[in-house]
Amino acid sequence: MAYYNNNRGYSRGSYGKRANYTYSGRPTQKRKKSGCKMRSGWTSRKTGERVDDNLLTGWNKSRTRGFITFIAIPRKEKETSNANFEHWVVSVQFSTGKKTFTGFYNVNRRLLTIPDLQMVANPNAPNGGYFGTFKKSK
Repeated sequence: MAYYNNNRGYSRGSYGKRANYTYSGRPTQKRKKSGCKMRSGWTSRKTGERVDDNLLTGWNKSRTRGFITFIAIPRKEKETSNANFEHWVVSVQFSTGKKTFTGFYNVNRRLLTIPDLQMVANPNAPNGGYFGTFKKSK
């Protein structure tokens, strides 16, 4: 009795879409999941005046939190006990609403850390910056 092989010598999954490749076999770019940019000098919405201070903006897309955007500016009383850090005000827009947090900006490394969210913003990262989670070292 002859056995008829419907697969013709290869498995059905061999023509499925592989990660980071199109069906034609050419590599594709990974989609960005976060971004962060630093701007110096901006216009205030309340007063309409030009402010010569830094403004940090960013976004993150994740499965657990959804799409998040933030805007961060330095507080007027930005001094802390450590000279390398400054207090910043961070306004975060979630899919459920907007919340305000306190962030700590590292002047030397140019990183903004938001401890309540356990997230960090790095405008120096390659490919458009990084805004995402961080793990505390033990």
